[in-house]
Order: sequence, then C-alpha cells, then structure tokens
Amino acid sequence: MVFTNKKTVLRLGVTKPPELTAAPTSSVINLADMRARSGTPTSGWQWNQVTFKNPATGLTFTDRMGLNTGDVRVVVKESLANTLGLPLTPGRNAENFNTNTSIEFIESTPTHAILDNIAVEARDDNARFARGGAARNFGGGLVVLDKYSIAI
Repeated sequence: MVFTNKKTVLRLGVTKPPELTAAPTSSVINLADMRARSGTPTSGWQWNQVTFKNPATGLTFTDRMGLNTGDVRVVVKESLANTLGLPLTPGRNAENFNTNTSIEFIESTPTHAILDNIAVEARDDNARFARGGAARNFGGGLVVLDKYSIAI
C-alpha cells in the first residue's frame, strides 16, 4: 500500500511498490519496522520513537508517536506540551489546545523524517483518547502526507 495526500494505492503481489523501487535511493526514508513492539502505549503496529521539539526554544523530548494515515491532525499529550513549554491556546473544546511543534522520526534511516513547526492539538492527559486507554501521541494523516508518501 502507498499513501499520499491525494490517493491510496493498494497492489496485490509480493514485489515492492514502484514508488520505492523507481525512486532515487536518496529520497527513500525507511521507518522502523511496523510491528507490535514492547514499550509502546498500545499493541498497535504503528508506533515510532520520535523527538518532539519546541520550535521557539529548541527544547526537545523523546517519546512514542502512533503514525496513523487516516487522522487529520496530530495529537500530543498536554503533559508533553507542558514539558516542552509550548504555548497553548484554546482548541476545539475544553480538553484540546492548539499549538505547534516539530517532530523528528528518529528511528528512520538513512536520514530522519522531519516535520518542522507543524500545527498540532495538545489533548488533556485525562481526556478520552481514541478507543480509551492512556494518554498518547498519535496522528499524521495529511500533515505527514503533505511532505512524504508512506509505502507499507
């Protein structure tokens, strides 16, 4: 499967997608193996270790982020935003705040995928997260796909 900001392509077979094989090696960034791993917030396959950065101060914090192609926005824990000193403005409801952060996918090779100074939603750690469960960082969707295509 290949996800872009315009379409999703599903091909049957065992060969690598041409988006990978035809692309110059210098333009392919490999994320960590997408499988369930220990130390992740849920048993899902989509968890990547990333470094969040306050674009104004340069302060960083490393945590897990669930990369989900179907999400419209990136959600970070409010505690993460507070740790980084990100300015929070009222969001779409009382449990969510608008802010900006940079995200570096530190498990990607040969270079790190980076999203610079993107708009994110900081969610109260006590709010209801997707399908319940502990507070976590997740999302991606159009924010990621505006810069990168994802091939699985």
